[in-house]
Amino acid sequence: MTGVLITDFLSAYNKIAAKKQRCLLHLLRDLSKVLEFWDREDKGVIRYARRLVKILKDGIKLYDEHRNKEWDEEYIRRRKRIVESLEDFRFPDPNKKILNRIAKRLERHKNEIFTIFYVKDIESHNNRAEREIRPGVIRRKITYGNRSEQGARYHSVLMSVIQTAKLNGMDVLDTLKTILLCNDNPFAGIVDSS
Repeated sequence: MTGVLITDFLSAYNKIAAKKQRCLLHLLRDLSKVLEFWDREDKGVIRYARRLVKILKDGIKLYDEHRNKEWDEEYIRRRKRIVESLEDFRFPDPNKKILNRIAKRLERHKNEIFTIFYVKDIESHNNRAEREIRPGVIRRKITYGNRSEQGARYHSVLMSVIQTAKLNGMDVLDTLKTILLCNDNPFAGIVDSS
C-alpha cells in the first residue's frame, strides 16, 4: 500500500498495514484536558504534560516551517533533536492513570507520531478525514441509524461513492446514474436487483 494513513488513536487502525501519521491534535487535546483539570499541586503530572505539549508543538512548527522548502541541514538537525526528545520521554509514576495511558500510547505508536518529518505533503492531523465523514455521521444521528445490516451496507457504499465523487469534482447524480446503469454494476453483490 502506498501513501500515508492519517488517523487518530482508535485501535481499529492498528490492524491496517500502512504507513501512518497519528493525529497530533488528538494528542494535544488530551494533554490540554490534563492541564485544565488535573490538580495543580501534582507538579510531576503538570511538568509531564507541558513538556510533551512543547515537543509536539515544536514538531508541528518545524514541519510547517519546512513544508514547502527543501529539507536542509538545519531541518535535519532540528528534526533529530525533536525525535530524540520524544524517544527519551518517559513518565516516572505509572500510578497516574491518565498519563500512563498517554505514555503507553506514545510507546505503542512512537514510529507514527512524527511521520510528517520524513514524508512531504501530509498533515499532522486527521481533521480533513473527520470533516469528510461528518455528513454521514450527522445523517446517521438524525435518522437513528440503520434498521438492518443490509441498510448499513447500502448507506456506507452510497456515502463512499458520494464523497469520492465530490472530492473528484464529479456530479454526484451523474456518477450514481453511470454506476447503476453500467453492465458491470459494482453494486450487483450489494444491491438486490429485484
